[in-house]
Amino acid sequence: TEGVPVSIMEALSAGIPVFATDVGGISELIDDSVGKLLPSDIKPVSLAQEINSYYLLPASEKKVMRINALKKFE
Repeated sequence: TEGVPVSIMEALSAGIPVFATDVGGISELIDDSVGKLLPSDIKPVSLAQEINSYYLLPASEKKVMRINALKKFE
């Protein structure tokens, strides 16, 4: 129920892409450029698919997300 979770801000500050559910103020921080904004009622199978999709991204796209995460924090 936290407005904008500190843990998400800390991850962004370290250049770590974030996957988080769309609750509270999370949508102010997370979009497809820095991770993935997930539905609040996501099912385990869908979450697994999202994680797998990220895993399969080329390294260059993951690097862009890491850079964007840090920029978003800054």
